[in-house]
Amino acid sequence: MTIGDKIKELRKEQNMTQENLAEKLNVSRQTISKWESNISIPDANNIVLICKVFHIDTNYLLDYQNDKVIKRKQFVTDMIVLALGIFALIIFGIMLLTNKIDETTSTITINIYGVFCIIFLILIILFIIIMIKRYVKK
Repeated sequence: MTIGDKIKELRKEQNMTQENLAEKLNVSRQTISKWESNISIPDANNIVLICKVFHIDTNYLLDYQNDKVIKRKQFVTDMIVLALGIFALIIFGIMLLTNKIDETTSTITINIYGVFCIIFLILIILFIIIMIKRYVKK
């Protein structure tokens, strides 16, 4: 991701127009457009100002390679957490199913394993929703 792409992404996340950002940086809207189109790049002073406006570190704006590595590591971490959650759900499900069922009553009772199973299922669903929002581009 280029500096221009990052500026555009940050601006849109803050629901700013190019005019709004230009006013804050004391530059023209056309300058912002050129940065976002990767026709030109901001000078050092403007990079510092951009980072202040968006409350980010200059390393984020200037580092091209690190951004991809961080996203890849985050994806791998998310997949590991999801796999562990699914594994735990399966284990609790097995524990729930292997408990003796009282055949004399027609009521369904949920023991502590069932409660854990339901909690893990909810957490896995929430985690999947978060991952979809994080990794699926609009």
